[in-house]
Amino acid sequence: MTPQPLYPWTERVPMRGFSAMQTPRTYIRCLRDAAVTPGRAAQYAARLGVVPIDIDCGHSPMLSALDELVDVLESIPDGRARGARA
Repeated sequence: MTPQPLYPWTERVPMRGFSAMQTPRTYIRCLRDAAVTPGRAAQYAARLGVVPIDIDCGHSPMLSALDELVDVLESIPDGRARGARA
């Protein structure tokens, strides 16, 4: 955890066409996240056209659920990710 620049929070990024891209994608939903609630995360995943992969942790799985996060990330390159396109 380090200081973060303010610019990414204040500058709008045009996202038109992002959802239509044919880039493989996965959404990891943290079930105890207070910053992006599970309901909101499900909406984001649906917008990407994927089923979210759930991890029972807060907003930072790299700190509180590292082993589960690694398992999910390692499953992505070979197409085994449980959050494959819906």
